[in-house]
Amino acid sequence: MLIAKRALALLPIDCVWWMVSPENPLKKNHPERTDFASRLYKTEKYVTHPKMLVTGIEEELSTRYSYETILKLKYHFPKTKFVWIAGTDNAAVFDKWDCWQELIETIPFCFFARPPLSSLVKKTKLDMLAKNKIKHIYASDRNNISELPEQGVIWVKTGKTRNISSSAIRMRQK
Repeated sequence: MLIAKRALALLPIDCVWWMVSPENPLKKNHPERTDFASRLYKTEKYVTHPKMLVTGIEEELSTRYSYETILKLKYHFPKTKFVWIAGTDNAAVFDKWDCWQELIETIPFCFFARPPLSSLVKKTKLDMLAKNKIKHIYASDRNNISELPEQGVIWVKTGKTRNISSSAIRMRQK
């Protein structure tokens, strides 16, 4: 929620879609995995901001990987400009995503500071690719982005962060 609110304040976007994934391929055999319907329901209860929408669109589109999802979203919403919003913890493992290089060339990504520390991201393939092939923008909570690039990486390395994962939140609820 903290990242979603920061994104609304910093980026030129109308709303944030919370995409609840039917199954994260990187967490296929994760022991604390809960079913999709339950995660979707809990997220809908949690997110009440008027400029945020919870969706299970990946289930509706029958997509398994983010790249497939983005291609279908761009097809179904050709006039919509999408940006992928995530924490830097996702950037640290981004090169493990299916078609990650094609994905980063398809829409812009905005990674907000979140543990692990940004210094870990500097050692990733994503950071190297961004420096060599893709537009690389550094931002802070003090300066808004006036226009989203067609592709590239926006790094927001300052601002309030919380060191808590969705797995930890689920454990607390139990």
